[in-house]
Amino acid sequence: MLRGAEVELFEEDLRPFRNYKERYNPFETASDAEFFACHRFPKAVFRDLLDILEPGINRATRRSHALEPIVQLCVGVRYLAQGGFLPMIGDLYGISPRAASNCIHSVTQAICDRMDRFITWPDMEGVNRVKLDFYNANRHRFPCITGLIDGTQVEINTPHRPYNEAAYINRKGYHAINAQVVCERKMKIFNLDARWPGFTHDSFMLRNSHVWDKF
Repeated sequence: MLRGAEVELFEEDLRPFRNYKERYNPFETASDAEFFACHRFPKAVFRDLLDILEPGINRATRRSHALEPIVQLCVGVRYLAQGGFLPMIGDLYGISPRAASNCIHSVTQAICDRMDRFITWPDMEGVNRVKLDFYNANRHRFPCITGLIDGTQVEINTPHRPYNEAAYINRKGYHAINAQVVCERKMKIFNLDARWPGFTHDSFMLRNSHVWDKF
């Protein structure tokens, strides 16, 4: 008969061996031009973004070969910049599709948690500065422009109950979220409203937004 210690060793031998792929960190290996082409950020700006988001995506331990924050951010930003299938994204960084999905979710959540630090409506001094910037940059000297506003249709997968699937079909025939964005001349966003399904008209979004209340 096997003794207790021998049984434990025998059971350990039966456990499946986890085979980890060789992971790829493009921040260290890719050139500046290659990195920008894939992630839409120069390395200097990417490093600043990492400093902001790292507390939200850093794992408490490196147990089970937990991904470093810089690799998670590369995966998340690459997906947000270019889209693609999870197996393809995972292969680019030497991780599984499941790990790639977790990275995208963690990075997106970290961005949303910190969004209010950066997307804020300017105070009166800021509004006057935006007006002056538009006035000086416009050869027609059009006064009192406080921002640029437009809606954009963000395509999504078909929603299921309890959502009203038909309400998300926009005028172009695909499912989407209608997002309203307000920015200044240099494209810095200071108001974003992405609450409405694709069928919603832009004028309805404007009348039910905080921008309408402010004006």
